[in-house]
Amino acid sequence: MEKTKMLITGTDGNEEEVEVISTFFNKDKTKQYIMYTKGEVQNDNTIVYTSVVKKEKNQVYLEEIMDDTEWAEVKNIIREMLS
Repeated sequence: MEKTKMLITGTDGNEEEVEVISTFFNKDKTKQYIMYTKGEVQNDNTIVYTSVVKKEKNQVYLEEIMDDTEWAEVKNIIREMLS
């Protein structure tokens, strides 16, 4: 299976290639999320990032999940995906 790669641009303007693991929506389909990795490993585990996908005027950007309630919902969705 071919891995899906994409370029992300950080707030500092630097571009970085990441591997997309999965995309998914929240329960009421109002927000889209992306899980991706930069290939980093810590304690024999690959570090995985999850962000909100935002779309505005033909541009897509990623936003950090800041709300604890939203994080709890996202973690539950990921657990369901893995089970």
